[in-house]
Amino acid sequence: MITATLTYLFVDLLTPTEPTPIEGFRDLLSTALVNQREADSLRASVALRAKDQTIDSLKTIIRNHAEKDSMRANAHLSTVDAMHKINSAIKAGRGN
Repeated sequence: MITATLTYLFVDLLTPTEPTPIEGFRDLLSTALVNQREADSLRASVALRAKDQTIDSLKTIIRNHAEKDSMRANAHLSTVDAMHKINSAIKAGRGN
């Protein structure tokens, strides 16, 4: 019991009461790492959003080209012929 008490007192007396420069540096590094992770996450989110916008834009361009190609290919059809072609495409899409 005396040994434990003396050990506690010895450790307590040797422990500095104010933070050491190493502890301050450790806190600074921890804060810097947290801030860097947040910045990296934000940067990745912005890059992902930009890529999503590019993909959406390309999909719109492809859809517009497909519409123009379809209109060009079907320009010679009469209104009734176009309706028949549309109806048959709808039926084919349903599997009927």
